[in-house]
Amino acid sequence: MADRIPIVIEGSTLREISNGDRVNISGNALQVGGNITPDTDSAYDIGTSSLKFKDIHLSSGTIHLGGVKLKADGGQLSIQDSTGAAAPIAAASLQTNTTDDLTEGSSNLFYTTARADSAARSALVGIDAGGDGSFSYDSATGKFTYTGPSASEARAHVSATDAGGDGSFSYDASTGVFTYTGPSATEIRSHFQALNANGFGSLTFDSATGTFTYTGFTGDSSRQLFDSALGDATSAQTIRNYFSFSDQGGDGSFSYDSSTGVFTYVGPSASDVRAHITANKGVSITSGEINVDSANIRAIFSAIDSGGDGAFSYEQDTGKFIYRGPSAAEVRAHINVVDAGGDGSFAYDSSLGKLTYTGPSAAEARAHVSATDAGGDGSFAYNASTGVFTYTGPSPAETRAHINVVDAGGDGSFAYDSALGKLTYTGPSASEVRAKVSATDAGGDGSFAYNSSTGVFTYTGPSASEVRAHVSVTDAGGDGSLSYNNSNGVFTYTGPSATEVRAKLVAGSGIVYDSAAGRISTSGQGLASTDSVTFAGLYVSGNTIIGGDFTVNGTTTTINSENKVINDHLFGLNDGVSGGTNNTDIGFIFERGTTGNNATFAFIEASDKFQLGTTADSPGHPGNLTISTGTLIANIEGNVTGNVTGNVSGSSGSTTGNAATATALQNARTIGGVSFDGTGNINLPGVNTSGNQNTSGTAAVATAITVSDNESTNENNHILFGAGGAGSGNIGVEADGNMTYNPSTGKITATGFVGALEGNATTATTLATGRTFSLTGDVTASAVSFNGSGNIALATTIAANSVALGTDTTGNYVQQGATSGNGISGSVNSEGGTFTVTSNATNANNASTIVFRDGSGNFSAGTITATLSGNASTATSATSATNSTNATNFNVAADNSTNSSHFVVFVGGATGNQRPNSDTGLTYNPSSNTLSTSTFSGALSGNATTATRLQTARTIGGVSFNGTANINLPGVNTSGNQNTSGNAATATALQNARTIGGVSFNGTSNINLPGVNTSGNQNTSGTATNATNFNVAADNSTNATHYVIFTGGATGNQRPNSDTGLTYNPSSGALSTNTFSGALSGNATTATRLQTARTISLTGNVTGSTSFNGSGNVSISCSLAANSVNSNELASASTLQIKNTSGSVLKTVIGAGN
Repeated sequence: MADRIPIVIEGSTLREISNGDRVNISGNALQVGGNITPDTDSAYDIGTSSLKFKDIHLSSGTIHLGGVKLKADGGQLSIQDSTGAAAPIAAASLQTNTTDDLTEGSSNLFYTTARADSAARSALVGIDAGGDGSFSYDSATGKFTYTGPSASEARAHVSATDAGGDGSFSYDASTGVFTYTGPSATEIRSHFQALNANGFGSLTFDSATGTFTYTGFTGDSSRQLFDSALGDATSAQTIRNYFSFSDQGGDGSFSYDSSTGVFTYVGPSASDVRAHITANKGVSITSGEINVDSANIRAIFSAIDSGGDGAFSYEQDTGKFIYRGPSAAEVRAHINVVDAGGDGSFAYDSSLGKLTYTGPSAAEARAHVSATDAGGDGSFAYNASTGVFTYTGPSPAETRAHINVVDAGGDGSFAYDSALGKLTYTGPSASEVRAKVSATDAGGDGSFAYNSSTGVFTYTGPSASEVRAHVSVTDAGGDGSLSYNNSNGVFTYTGPSATEVRAKLVAGSGIVYDSAAGRISTSGQGLASTDSVTFAGLYVSGNTIIGGDFTVNGTTTTINSENKVINDHLFGLNDGVSGGTNNTDIGFIFERGTTGNNATFAFIEASDKFQLGTTADSPGHPGNLTISTGTLIANIEGNVTGNVTGNVSGSSGSTTGNAATATALQNARTIGGVSFDGTGNINLPGVNTSGNQNTSGTAAVATAITVSDNESTNENNHILFGAGGAGSGNIGVEADGNMTYNPSTGKITATGFVGALEGNATTATTLATGRTFSLTGDVTASAVSFNGSGNIALATTIAANSVALGTDTTGNYVQQGATSGNGISGSVNSEGGTFTVTSNATNANNASTIVFRDGSGNFSAGTITATLSGNASTATSATSATNSTNATNFNVAADNSTNSSHFVVFVGGATGNQRPNSDTGLTYNPSSNTLSTSTFSGALSGNATTATRLQTARTIGGVSFNGTANINLPGVNTSGNQNTSGNAATATALQNARTIGGVSFNGTSNINLPGVNTSGNQNTSGTATNATNFNVAADNSTNATHYVIFTGGATGNQRPNSDTGLTYNPSSGALSTNTFSGALSGNATTATRLQTARTISLTGNVTGSTSFNGSGNVSISCSLAANSVNSNELASASTLQIKNTSGSVLKTVIGAGN
């Protein structure tokens, strides 16, 4: 048998498994179709001591264990030895036995603590042979104790000898410290001296300081030398001439130049120096390079093994010293172990070097343990045979007996039932609490009272008359009047009269003023109300009233009065830009002098926003403003963008509007079951941390829902479709009981289907494109349009010379072969001028036979190829059908863009031929991909854009809210108080952004959670049981198969299902399944038959008819009308051709009319 090569697939690569490789198989990946055998007998294991298999499942067979077989036979386990003897093994016989079940004999002694103590411990002994350290054995515990040598013992074996000389070396046996002191400076200096060999200069050495001093050759010394030699100093040249130098040879060179007095010494060359170096044994010199001969060096060394364990040797060839430690046997020979008895055992095998310690048995260990129950509640016991401590806590009765409760009186009650251990506290009754409360009305306006029986405080505010009685008005005189009516609380102010106003005006220089008429005029010129006056300069010292429009044309208008009172309702700025484009900031600047930057309130053109704050710009600033945002202290109604500092409260604590940010929510809310007040981030179990959500209710939003595959259930399931006007986003899902899907049959059933259909319809009402039926050839008929909506008739005409007559055999014209039934037979009475034609035409579908209609106007035909006008009852492939009884397929036209409502078609039954229906309340818009109806019913996972009510009512500001009606919040939109100290009830943004599901959230916009409503993953170990809505993404272009979701019920919480046989392709807009069942409004590409069979008739010279529904070919049985070929036609014919059935002319009569 050829060798098999083990292979493994790594990714897409197939490779051979080498001997050192290992194949890892996880899960149920290994399936074997044959025997598994090793390549070597008794060489491999299954599993290891550390890596074991869990279970081995064998259907039947035998496990071979060497010569013993373990066999399963008939549900019973048996064991068979090598001789073939077998014995059954009963489960009952494998029960656990103890020594209590056996009988002790004289030789089969059981293991006991006493025997173990005497046998095991007495067999061991520990001998301390002296020397450093100690070795002992405790037979009571079976413990060997070896104590190594003490520090003093170890140090006692060490010494140090100072051999003299400079420095010192010593050893302190008490501390084990070696001390080396180097030579002192004095000792070092004592080895130096300076020798002065006379001559000029000097060299000295100071041993006390270690200093060498050299004094060089001085000028005085030179002169003294020459003076002693010459008697007098001469010129330098003369002196130089007295010097000479002789180079005595040897290495280097030495010369003297008497002209300069310079001595020149050139040291020995390299070759001179090398010539003085010689090499001895083991060393050679080449070109000044010294080389060591390793062989000669190695010959100097040797090694002496003085015996003992191990071996020491020297290899002269390699220069290696080799030390081989003692062998295992040598080491083991020095080890001896004595078991001193006691629990357990200790032994040494010198042949293996193996120390074996067997700890005390469980019985030995348990024998040393006991437990004492000191009494009291509960119990404590110890079983020495099992080693189990058993503690039974106090019983409920024991625990309860230690509890006592005393009711000290007062409101409410407190009691304890020791039999049940139940503490019962009953709080004070309402009457007891109310009895502690009272209210005192201190008088004054209004009233305050307390009803102790109901606990209700009643405060009645002051009446209108009481309030008005505290108000009065004093008219201090002057122009106009002010009065107050305390009976109705009305203040009445009457402004100054015209006379009073005019009396306040005076005329200045050049002006004439008539106070009676209120007219101002210049000197010598009266001013009428319609006059236009131009002043070069006008100064008015008193009050001025301008009765018409006041226009100031200039650059700057300055008004220095303290207060400006303007009665106009609107104050316009920048009016000059009307109709044009504005690029300049518009507003007010308030001059503050040296107090600080000016205050401003302006509309900033660049940001398209109002801004309040301070600016360094002056009131005359011509350009845009630079503003530092300031603080607004006011009652604010509406949205606020920015931070709100301080308490948000009104005169009565009410806050209307919204703060831009808030440090915390006034009332903490729960998100996914976790409390959230905005002060910190939260984690949601089952969303961004491990855990589960309580999803037993209805989920607000679900990006995905669990879909199970169902392809076989024979039941009607309801198809889901999205609600509302949006094609994507969080929308509702509905099902209609009239639109169902059966996974077993693969059929969608609805009242009607709207849209173009691709495929074959079983029946069709009309053909999409009308076809024309016409006759050509010997019998002709004009084209008649046919679309399947009704019957049609063709008016026929026989073409001239189209009638073939037979051969004249008896004086009559008889067609050949007429007796065969193939054509027309007849006779001609030439004398009488009559021509009689008969035929064997039939309405049956006979080949080569003229067709005529039966009494009902019908005929049968195999295939009719013609343009037909009318309606076919059924059609195998009808382009359009007015009323198709059944249609296997229908033509579906793609429409992804029409912006109008289309009606969804549904049928009333799950199977069979169903009539299509539609409902004006169920529509679809291809442009927006919107499926619309009044209600979507079913369990939804996701979020509804809107909801009629909340499943669980929540409290908002202490008021219950379930979404079915508006609520009023005291202190918000009705009178009352909210606890709004330091915190806004609502906020556009949180001051500190928080993370929800791992995504930062500050409240300024919606967030998306990966794995919740966007792609990505969440740790969602929980599952939503139901969802009101789920997120639907728009997809109009993906060219891939998607699965339609359907449910088992029309309403309620239903599990969504899908079937691979029901798919939709967004790119092609095709909804595909095995069968569409129901009446169709639209056009089928083909139809098996027409819903209503139609009659196709021939009229005129040739008549006949047949029923046609498109399910098969038809033939029309034709009849030639009487006298349709008459004598006048023959008489007027110039020739008469007589033809046989094959069309050959048998006879031609010339001048037949004559």
